[in-house]
Amino acid sequence: MYIGPIEITPTKGVTVSVMPLLYTMILGLICYLAKPIKWIQRKQSRIAEGAIMLFIGILIAKLAISSGQSIHLLLEMGPALMLQELGHLATILIALPVALLLGFKRESIGLTNSICREPEVAVVVDKYGFNSPEARGIFALFIVGTIIGTVFIF
Repeated sequence: MYIGPIEITPTKGVTVSVMPLLYTMILGLICYLAKPIKWIQRKQSRIAEGAIMLFIGILIAKLAISSGQSIHLLLEMGPALMLQELGHLATILIALPVALLLGFKRESIGLTNSICREPEVAVVVDKYGFNSPEARGIFALFIVGTIIGTVFIF
């Protein structure tokens, strides 16, 4: 009843959906700033980091298995999939030089990830680690994409 998209209708014929990930991030920000949980210290954060790495490994394995079962769908996509991959290539050719010109260093690896959803976050965290500059870049892009992207889902 309380979990799921919230639909807001500002005017007739226009519906804006606020996805659960957005209000989860807002709740996390409130908990971080208000610090209602005092018993989580640096030691517990280190343990949680290791647990997250374990769960991300399981997520990657599940995604690999499910994508292998759907290979026929990829072949049926044809030109649409090829155009999408050209868009992914544009993030390297256009966004990476712009990020470097703006002064980003290793963060630009995460910032120039094309669609930056859960599988891409998992791959970057698995390869570079949870506290790396690359992970900070992809998490920044993930958060900005979630906040701005929810406005355009209606």
